[in-house]
Amino acid sequence: MKKLITIGLALGLWLTPRPAQAKVNIVCTITDLCDIAANVGGNLVSTRALGRGYQDPHFVDPKPSFALSLRRADLLLLVGLDLEVGWLPRLLTGARNSKILKGASGHLDCSTLAKLQEVPQSKISRSMGDLHPGGNPHYWMDPRNGVRVAFGTYKRLAKLDPSNRATYKKNYKRYALQIIRLSRRLRKKLNPYRGSWVIPYHQSMIYFIRWAGFRRLGTVERLPGVKPSAAHLASLHRLISNTSGRKIIVSETYYPSTAAMRVASRFKLPYIRVAHMTGGLPAASSYLKVLEHNTAWVLTAFAKAKP
Repeated sequence: MKKLITIGLALGLWLTPRPAQAKVNIVCTITDLCDIAANVGGNLVSTRALGRGYQDPHFVDPKPSFALSLRRADLLLLVGLDLEVGWLPRLLTGARNSKILKGASGHLDCSTLAKLQEVPQSKISRSMGDLHPGGNPHYWMDPRNGVRVAFGTYKRLAKLDPSNRATYKKNYKRYALQIIRLSRRLRKKLNPYRGSWVIPYHQSMIYFIRWAGFRRLGTVERLPGVKPSAAHLASLHRLISNTSGRKIIVSETYYPSTAAMRVASRFKLPYIRVAHMTGGLPAASSYLKVLEHNTAWVLTAFAKAKP
């Protein structure tokens, strides 16, 4: 009888399914960081973005459910450079998760991985608009920074989950190669319009503009985060009139279009709305799709612009 019981227990243990390996739970402040992390982590991670692709990442509504997600997180990926300063700190306080606080292994400020633009060289004040002391925080719009963020994510996942380091490394190399190859193809398509002018609504487009080889001709906003005034628009009109070359006007989906369309109409310039993040527009369903979608729209606009 004892032997039968022993055999029965052994069979029971063998037949009982083993619990699946716990995934690394990643919470991101924006959708692009989550898409990059999902490609690097594969089926070893789960991801949740707090902000949506159609929202202004400066002003995300800090829902109580976000604090619960952060409480369960193993890794927090944030843009940094004070982009989330208006909403993330209170969520971290409510989450009470020491693993993802600044300085912990589960806290990754992705701005530390990127090559930054527009870093102020002098003291700034509120009178200068919504400037960021550490530099322009919209760095993911340059695919070269996308590769850098992917690499940093791989290294951090390998630290948190060392037994799967080889898989994370393999996934990173595959995904980085996809970004690099796509970037080269898109740059080749954009080359005929190198040196042309882009008039963005906000300064968040600067990374894309410089990567693509374009030049920025002012902004529709009077100052970063400040709506255009009549005097500013008059100044922008003079600037457009006195500058030769192809010009287009661009804005992200979450910014108002009225002023930008008014400027475009006055000078008969093409105007387009682009996806600033994954999910910003239906066709921009991933980080790579954002790059493809925005490039396609920019190419269409410049083809219509007068030389």
